[in-house]
Amino acid sequence: MRVPLFFTLALSALASPAPAAPNAAQLHQQSCTSCHGSEVYTRPNHRIRSKPQLLKQVRRCTMAAGAKWFDDEIAAVAEYLDANYYHFPR
Repeated sequence: MRVPLFFTLALSALASPAPAAPNAAQLHQQSCTSCHGSEVYTRPNHRIRSKPQLLKQVRRCTMAAGAKWFDDEIAAVAEYLDANYYHFPR
């Protein structure tokens, strides 16, 4: 009995491992700390006041640094910064 190509492809897609989640700490270390240290996140007069602002700033910084990050990497680094420095309400 021959299995139709569609089913073969569908089964192989299900068996494929999921892509690895971006390592936000490593991305942050490689790109962000080349321009500034963590003091920019902890200073009393920091400009970032919300998660959407943080996401926008991470996107701007990646462009300024010439980092070629995907959207999921930008979001992961924003989450990393929130969890470690900003602590915005969920």
